[in-house]
Amino acid sequence: MMRSFLFATIFIGAVATPGSSSVAPSPSLASAQISSAFNQLSMLVKPSSGKPDAPLYRTESVERGDIVTTVQAAGTLNALVMVEVGSQLSGRVKELYVDFNSKVTKGQVIARVEPEIYEARVAQSLAEREMAQTQVSVQRAQIERARAEMETAAARYDSAAAQTRRAEIALDGAAQEVNRKRSLAKQKIIAVGEWERDNTAHNSAKAQATAAQAEELSQSAAVRAAKATLNMAEAELANTLAQVKQKEAVLQQAQIDLDRTYVRAPVTGTVVNRAVSGGQTLAASLQTPILFTIAQDLTEMQVEASVVEADISRFALGQPVTFTADAYPDRIFTGTVKQIRKAPQVVQNVVTYIVVV
Repeated sequence: MMRSFLFATIFIGAVATPGSSSVAPSPSLASAQISSAFNQLSMLVKPSSGKPDAPLYRTESVERGDIVTTVQAAGTLNALVMVEVGSQLSGRVKELYVDFNSKVTKGQVIARVEPEIYEARVAQSLAEREMAQTQVSVQRAQIERARAEMETAAARYDSAAAQTRRAEIALDGAAQEVNRKRSLAKQKIIAVGEWERDNTAHNSAKAQATAAQAEELSQSAAVRAAKATLNMAEAELANTLAQVKQKEAVLQQAQIDLDRTYVRAPVTGTVVNRAVSGGQTLAASLQTPILFTIAQDLTEMQVEASVVEADISRFALGQPVTFTADAYPDRIFTGTVKQIRKAPQVVQNVVTYIVVV
C-alpha cells in the first residue's frame, strides 16, 4: 500500500507596513493558527473512506529493438557541384557582367580581360603568316625557273653528248682512212700528199671530238648545277612551308588567347562567390586566378561534416543521417553517408575526418 504525502512549510508572523511598527503575535493567536493548519493537513492526508487505496499499475508490451547511438558533428552545406571559374590570361579585369546570386548559363560571358595586348598579338601573327605565304609564292616561282633552267641544261647536255658521239664516229672513220692511206703510201700506190691530206683530216676530227667531249662535260656540269639549284629551291620552299605552318599555329594561339579574354561560365548555375573587382590585375603566370564560384544546382546539396577521430569508426557508407540548418531551425533534413574521406585534418590539435552526406 502506497500513500501520498504532502509536505508543506508554514510561515507565521506579522507583516510590517510602512509607517507602522512590527507587532509580534499574541500567544493565543499563534496557538489558534497552528491548530487550524494541522487540522487542514490532517484533512488532506486522511483517506476518503475506511478502505485503503488500491495500487495503480501501468502495463506496456515488450518489444525487441535497436539501441541507437547518436553522433553529433558540425559541417558546411554546399552545392553538390561547385565550379571555380578562373582566367587563363594575365591582365586587368575590364568588365564584370555578373555578381553574387546571378543566374548564368553555360557559355555565357561573365567577365572580360583587357584585350588590347592580345589583339596586337593577333595582328602581328597575321602579318607574319602573310609574309611567309608571300615568300612561298616567290620560292615556288624560283623553283619553276630553276626547273626550266635544268631542263634547258639537260637539253644542251643531250645535244653536246650527241655531238660528241658524231665527232667520235668521224674520228674513228678518219683514223681508219689515214691508216689505210698510210699503208698505201708506203706501198707507193698513192701519193704521199694524199695521205697527208687524210692525216690532216684525222687530226681535225680528233680536235673536234676533243672539243665535243669538253662541251659535253661542261653541259653535264651545268645540268648538275641546275639540279642543285632546283634542289636548294625546293628545300627552301619546304622550310618556308614549315614556317607558314608555324606562323599559322602562332596565329591560332593568339586568336585563342584573344578569345580567352572573354571569361565564360563553364556550367549553368548560380554565382555564389565573386573574388575580383573591375580594374583588378590578374597574374596567371604562376597560378590560375579565381574570379567566380558557380553552384551548378542548388537543389542538390551535400553536407561536409567534420567528425572527430573517436567517432569516425561509427560511420559507414549508406547510413541514414538527419541534420538541421541554421537557416531552417524548425526543419529536420535527411540524407545518407556518401563518402568518408580517409585523409585526416588537424584543427586546433583535434584530428577530424570529413564525412560527406
